[in-house]
Amino acid sequence: AFFTDLGPLGEKVTVLTNSELGRCGKQSAGWGLDHGHGNVMFVLGAGVKGGYYGRWPGLENTLDADLAVTTDYRDVLSEVVSVLYPERSLSTIFPDFSRTKLGFMSSRIYEGSPPWKAVPIDFFSTFGSRSGAAKAGATVRGPIPKLTAAGKRAVVKTSYRWETVSKGVVRKGSSERVIRIPRGYRGRRLRLRVTHSASGYYPRVKVYDWGIVRA
Repeated sequence: AFFTDLGPLGEKVTVLTNSELGRCGKQSAGWGLDHGHGNVMFVLGAGVKGGYYGRWPGLENTLDADLAVTTDYRDVLSEVVSVLYPERSLSTIFPDFSRTKLGFMSSRIYEGSPPWKAVPIDFFSTFGSRSGAAKAGATVRGPIPKLTAAGKRAVVKTSYRWETVSKGVVRKGSSERVIRIPRGYRGRRLRLRVTHSASGYYPRVKVYDWGIVRA
């Protein structure tokens, strides 16, 4: 019914369902079902191949028929994001997570549409060089790309975003190409996200890692 209401827009919509908890199969003393671990996730719509992906572990030898988790929910979310938003960095969305590809998404977003592409590499003669050391108070500079004739015709634009990472938490910083590293960045990992964008293409994102900021 939902996709019927969407009409033609349904070819461009992907729906993913997830619950924060599962349910045990054995009835509790309160005549209900206690919270459990394993659950089911549904993905439907644009780009979804269909089918069953996962492993049924069974309910034998489990406490209160509590279904075990066999697939990390981040693998499911990562697969959808990687197809719908290929310009996004999965390492930023899920820090310190190593993805396992499940294969339920197609590279084609919806029928009749060509696969979306990032800004082509041949738009650049060089991506430029960064400079500066990861030291509090030091000046660091992001790279300046040089465009080919094709890149100039496409009017490629470049934007910058500094960020720090500490204990898996990503914090956004300045959008300037050149910054002086604040004292408060000490002990954090410093990165620069450089985004090259052009009309008709997905942005091409390159991440430059300076490492841990020293005192």
